Amino acid sequence: MGRVKHGTNTPFATKIYKVVREIEEQIDELQDGRKGEFLSPLNQIKLAAWEEYAFQMSRKSSKGSPRQNLYDLLEIWYVALRMVVQSWEEEEQLVLQWLLINSGFHNEG
Repeated sequence: MGRVKHGTNTPFATKIYKVVREIEEQIDELQDGRKGEFLSPLNQIKLAAWEEYAFQMSRKSSKGSPRQNLYDLLEIWYVALRMVVQSWEEEEQLVLQWLLINSGFHNEG
């Protein structure tokens, strides 16, 4: 995520990143009064670890809970962010299609 830190990423990548961070913040606020407990996996080098983390956390959450819904949504957006990173920020249409197909713009909870 070095390009984000240095401000050299594209406007599209910035938007995707901001949505991911907003979802992470919403999850952090649902930590039963333990704000700050959520640890973002975005600093991990293995990009696929991002969505794996969200998937595992979703499975640990109560079925149908707001937290589970947010982790499911976060998994979709982590994949979108990974696609942006792996395509050198050039595959906007592919990323948007991924989000549409997977209901990435729909948030229950």
